[in-house]
Amino acid sequence: WYSEPGMMHSPRGKSRLVTAALFSLGTMMILAVGVRFSIHSPLFSVQVLEVADDDPKQPVSALEILALTGVEIGRDSLFSFDLAKIEKRLLQEDWIASVRLEKRFPQTLAIIPTYREPLAAYIRTDGRISYLDVEGNVFAVVRHGDFRDLPLISRITRGDRAALQRAVRVEGRWRDMGMDEA
Repeated sequence: WYSEPGMMHSPRGKSRLVTAALFSLGTMMILAVGVRFSIHSPLFSVQVLEVADDDPKQPVSALEILALTGVEIGRDSLFSFDLAKIEKRLLQEDWIASVRLEKRFPQTLAIIPTYREPLAAYIRTDGRISYLDVEGNVFAVVRHGDFRDLPLISRITRGDRAALQRAVRVEGRWRDMGMDEA
């Protein structure tokens, strides 16, 4: 923008400056209204919650995962919810080790869970049986009819993480030697 010396002090120069300022302000207001309309538009309301790899043999069904998200189809916008909060709710499920969430515009939230792999069954001090994963984490109480063919670990207190990790390493070596197939 070029102006001649003294032009800013002339009525014509001030008029141009006011016009440019009003034009800029109007453009910003139109953009703000457009963004607000887009964010709340039904075009971006979640219509599809997609759970990757919905295998019936998975420990958590797609319906259970969908319920854990707390997302309401047709009501929530892809712009309005916090993925970190949804991830936190999903990770409260014992079987889910990690989860990846993807907003797929215009109307889909994809949920890609990674499940814990039970390496052994663990008899807890209260007599219930839980699963033990490869890191020695105790998770998910075994439900009737859900027991898998796994080695059984007992006589270790749940708080003794080092002992649980040693037991997992021994089981891993046992498996590596092919002893679990005998």
